[in-house]
Amino acid sequence: MIGPMDSKSPYDDPERLREPRVSGLANLRDLGGHETVGGPTRWRRALRSDGLHELDPDGLAALRALGIATVIDLRSAREVEVQPNPCATDPAFDYVNVPLFEKLSPIDIDASRDDFDLSQRYVEALDTCQSRFAGVFRTIAAAGEGAVLVHCTAGKDRTGLVAAMWLLLAGATQEAVVADYLATERQGRPLLEKLKARNLARSRLPEEVVAAFYLCEARMIMTFINHLTARGGAARYLARCGLGQADLEHVRRHLAG
Repeated sequence: MIGPMDSKSPYDDPERLREPRVSGLANLRDLGGHETVGGPTRWRRALRSDGLHELDPDGLAALRALGIATVIDLRSAREVEVQPNPCATDPAFDYVNVPLFEKLSPIDIDASRDDFDLSQRYVEALDTCQSRFAGVFRTIAAAGEGAVLVHCTAGKDRTGLVAAMWLLLAGATQEAVVADYLATERQGRPLLEKLKARNLARSRLPEEVVAAFYLCEARMIMTFINHLTARGGAARYLARCGLGQADLEHVRRHLAG
């Protein structure tokens, strides 16, 4: 359920609002409050998190209390099968599964090079997953006034790429995007360590390769931002993926107002 609250409105405390607490989620946060030319991004419009598979009825009620109406699950079909999403069968949510990029799934690391660099997979996702990114942002464009929650397993990589693109499209600075990405290191590290230990126990890969999969460093998301910028930025990239100007405006206004 939503973590400790007192009698005052949560809107009186931006930090509490920015990082809502829901039992069963280790890496949940709001994309509101980031400065843009037109003012800060809107609260309770876009949230990002780790996997929802451990949510109980109270946790689902907490998501509803946060105003979440659309849930976009970026995990692969295998991940969804192993850890089903409870929102998929809850009529309160419009649940959509868009498997973004299986090579960013921590369920089955297949890196084989000693010099493995996760940021290069961010670039690969941008270069090869145009239809998947388009599916994610078309879903956001079609969402109503309720909040949209985007998640994967750890809430770091696939979710991080979508959040970065959405914030940039809304007019946030690169510094704001990096800060949002790095927040996973602050609040999601226990989950990352848990996932790392699980994969070390079943992987034949060197420990340093597995560990590299769970890094959360500014250079990693900057590699993605720079690659996106070199391709004309978020709006041009999504337009080339097939989104029309009306869809792009809906996505922007959902977060930026």
